[in-house]
This record gives sequence, structure tokens and C-alpha cells, in this order.
Amino acid sequence: MINGAAVSQNYFRLSALNALAGLMLCGAGAVFVGGMASDLQASRLGTVAQEILNVQAEALNGSLDKYRMLPVILGHRPDMATLYAAAGWTSAMSWQVVESIR
Repeated sequence: MINGAAVSQNYFRLSALNALAGLMLCGAGAVFVGGMASDLQASRLGTVAQEILNVQAEALNGSLDKYRMLPVILGHRPDMATLYAAAGWTSAMSWQVVESIR
């Protein structure tokens, strides 16, 4: 016959093994869930970064679009053509161009 101490000791061992197995299972689950959350967060961060980049690219394109027709407009003005063709280009002439555009 098994006495009470042996039964108690076997019960304690089984409880300890069950607790250890449960902790290992919880740890493995936490690692798995943490990895999935990290991947999800990285993909969301990539999406947000791409959206920000698209907005900034549109803003830059909008800023540059207003100058797209400038060479054509200046090319139709004979005074600007002679100004650009002049050999002695100075900063005063640059300011003259800027002031004539305004």
C-alpha cells in the first residue's frame, strides 16, 4: 500500500510538472503572439511611411509645377531672350528678371 506521504509527494511532482508545462506553453505563446504583433506593427509603419512620402511628393510636385511654364513664357519675350543671350550676365540682371516676372 502507498502511504499518504508518497501520494502527497507524487501529487506535488505532477502539479509541479503541470505548472512547468503550463509556463512553457504560455512563454511559447507569448513569443508567437509577440512576433505576430511585431510583424503587424512593421507593416502598419511601412504603410504610414508610404502615405507620408506620397503626401510630401505631391506637395513638392505642386510647388514645382508653378515654375514649369516659366521657360516657355520667358522664351516668348524678346527682351528676356536678349538678356539671356548677353555675354555679361550679372546679378543685377538676375534681379531684373525676377522683378519683371513679378
